[in-house]
Amino acid sequence: MRLSIITVIKSPAEGVEKTYDSVLREFGDCEDVEYLIKEWDATAEWTESIQSDENAHGLTIRKVHGNDSGVFDAMNQSIAAAKGKWVVFLNAGDWLANGFGAKCLEFVKEHASCDFIYCDGVTVDAEDGREFLRKAPEALQLSHFLHHAPVLHPCLIVKRSYLEQHLFDLNYDLAADYALMVELVASGQKGRHLPVVAAFILSGGLSEQRRVRGKRQALRSLLHNAPSLKFKVLSSAAYLRFLCRHLLIVYGIRSFGPLRRWAKSRSGGQPSGTYL
Repeated sequence: MRLSIITVIKSPAEGVEKTYDSVLREFGDCEDVEYLIKEWDATAEWTESIQSDENAHGLTIRKVHGNDSGVFDAMNQSIAAAKGKWVVFLNAGDWLANGFGAKCLEFVKEHASCDFIYCDGVTVDAEDGREFLRKAPEALQLSHFLHHAPVLHPCLIVKRSYLEQHLFDLNYDLAADYALMVELVASGQKGRHLPVVAAFILSGGLSEQRRVRGKRQALRSLLHNAPSLKFKVLSSAAYLRFLCRHLLIVYGIRSFGPLRRWAKSRSGGQPSGTYL
């Protein structure tokens, strides 16, 4: 099995049908790809509807059952159940880009010696559908993590053999995916950039809803993997800059309607469908 795509479904799982359809569209006729769905009791009704699709398109579709303590625990359980040489996690509600499937399979075949592969992504504003291209750096370095995650986690493809030895750290309940990426780079694992959009990611996830806590966990992962005292200082300074901006936005810009509308108009982005 070449690739395992994993979706963890937690209630409310809005838009999961779009996620599922995009996987069928890109990998539906691929016999060496599997799609694992880790379901939660509240979503069992929806997953019952996919029973008849199992193996119907060449793609192997399997469910992963078991109690879990949260999203990252569910992802760890899915890693244990996966059979693919490579693993990618696709959030419920997000979707794969058109044409990504064939490019992905060709790239992983050509770069079998890598430990991880990363792609570009597009974040989508859940309110107005504006799209923001998040182009990943050609050569990923630890310094890229000082401002934000340089790779969106649905755009990260990792060797299963590595993940089995380095499961998501449940001490980072909001930033375990970020911590994994930091560890991959800090430990010198071999990565390659596939310069195509892999997925569209809706804004408004858990880490965004609890942004300060998520950023604090991200800082902790950077300090833990820092190669020098200087990098620790830079990481702490970047966190303080974020905190100042966050407080200004939340208690200043967002509380004043005209200023909020002006800031939104200056934030850029492209109309929905630009990067299809």
